[in-house]
Amino acid sequence: MQSTLKTREINSEICDCAVYGILSRFLVNVNYYAEANIVSSEIEEKANRMGINVRVEKFCDGSASVYMQKLLPWYTDEDELEDETDKMLTAFESAVNLTEEDESSMGWRFGHLSTDYDSLMTAEEQSVVN
Repeated sequence: MQSTLKTREINSEICDCAVYGILSRFLVNVNYYAEANIVSSEIEEKANRMGINVRVEKFCDGSASVYMQKLLPWYTDEDELEDETDKMLTAFESAVNLTEEDESSMGWRFGHLSTDYDSLMTAEEQSVVN
């Protein structure tokens, strides 16, 4: 499906969101301290067994970044985006035995055009953006 750009305010900034029908990409990124002892393949495997698709990037200092992506309605308000972030992180951390204390930082992107993380979405979601 072809995207259209729609303008909205997110975090007090005016943004152009790529919208597919009524849906936009929502990417969540969480970074973990080295002390969390993340083993990329094990974390991805555990999460996938629980139905959570993630990509893990491990760094030479032992820290790691984890990415998850899904589609949400483009008009989802900021509080709901924050709630969805919390739900995604809680489900992931529960699946792989990590805690909020293991996190060094987290963030999200909404309405982006990048296809870099589309493989983390369900087949149905991928069909919407392709």
